[in-house]
Amino acid sequence: DNGNGPVTLPGPDEAVSFATHIRPLFRERDRQSMTFAFDLWSVDDVRARAPEILAQIKSGSMPCDGAWSPGKVLVFERWTGSGMGAWSLDSRPGGYPAGWQHFPPAGSCRSAE
Repeated sequence: DNGNGPVTLPGPDEAVSFATHIRPLFRERDRQSMTFAFDLWSVDDVRARAPEILAQIKSGSMPCDGAWSPGKVLVFERWTGSGMGAWSLDSRPGGYPAGWQHFPPAGSCRSAE
């Protein structure tokens, strides 16, 4: 349970869906921690930053209050490998919003105040 309800991980031969498998991995707390930069519940925002998000969850620095289980990391990696994150960030239309910053240091969760 991620704080939003049960998380359903796909089977090994099942297609990974953002709505069914990826979005539920991000808790309300995770979403609020990153709202200064993007929305973890938005498929477009997560697609646009999938390589960076994957690097952060693989390193264990995201979410900022504890690493995901290996199964959750694998599901996100499968989703990005299915074409959701297969592009050059330099060629992404629109680029990043003005003032966008990279991920905050590990352990620096922002409260939803």
